[in-house]
Amino acid sequence: MKSAEQRSGTNDTSCTVYAWGRGKDHVLGTGHAWMHPNPTAMMHVGLKVKSVACGARHTLLLSSHFKVFSWGESMHGQLGLGATSARQASVQPTHIDKLDSLYVVQVAAGGNCSLAISKKGTMLAWGDNSMEQLGLGASFSGKAKVLEPSSILGFSVEAEIQWQQPVIVRARIGGSHGACLDTSGNLFTWGRNDCGQLGLGDQVDRNTPSMVKTHQFVRVSVGTSHTAAVDHRYQLWTWGSVGEGRLGHGVLFEEKKEIRGNVVNKIRRQLNFVLEPKKVEFFKQKRIGLADVACSNSFTIALDRKGRLWSWGAGMYGQLGRGSD
Repeated sequence: MKSAEQRSGTNDTSCTVYAWGRGKDHVLGTGHAWMHPNPTAMMHVGLKVKSVACGARHTLLLSSHFKVFSWGESMHGQLGLGATSARQASVQPTHIDKLDSLYVVQVAAGGNCSLAISKKGTMLAWGDNSMEQLGLGASFSGKAKVLEPSSILGFSVEAEIQWQQPVIVRARIGGSHGACLDTSGNLFTWGRNDCGQLGLGDQVDRNTPSMVKTHQFVRVSVGTSHTAAVDHRYQLWTWGSVGEGRLGHGVLFEEKKEIRGNVVNKIRRQLNFVLEPKKVEFFKQKRIGLADVACSNSFTIALDRKGRLWSWGAGMYGQLGRGSD
């Protein structure tokens, strides 16, 4: 399950990729910048497509031969094509040849950020790093743009835990934070943490992946200011901003953009933010097991094990798929 702000993409069993939505900056890869309200075939890519990932204004494509292609806006380096293409939008899929030797098996995109996982379970990120949201650590501090895929090497865990470099099997990245899972189900998060979206019990930003010690998971997704994950018992956990009801805990409050140290605002912070993973009791009470989850800016969608979709959060533009209600 994937979601992007104003468009979507999918692929069929042949070599055709379909896209629809807003076409500004050539994000759809159809060869022009028109809007497409219906699925429209992209320019023929001549590849067997494994997956696509949509950011705010760019798209990544992973072929079945481990090749990665990108197109759309490149102002933040999110296409991963280097300095020569950093200011130019790419009209059609362009090969990121720097990734070829790594055998990429998964790609993710969100906001103006991009991420890839290699066959060996290592991660690379590129694009907007203005809030150090790529997880690349101190060596990239002060670099607002990362123009080429760069390795995420630093992982933070508690000193008492015996540790070696994790093998990553799943990752998601948003406009301001990211999350990944290793082979044991350990969850790591990084980036902005103003709403507690990293699930680490505080509101301190992290520039490298840090372990969320409370639980182990099999699926994870990130929004702008919240995160959701499914555990091995098919239960859903969410955390971060509760605004618009996006966490699914039955609580709806307005977000507070500025937090001060007095008692009133401390109470507001406790009401508006969930700083650690919290189980969504609705699914537990209904005995509904979940297979996957996807977060967007202010809403969340979950897929249960019977193939049914569930949605909650902001629905003013019909994004919850519930018709007129």
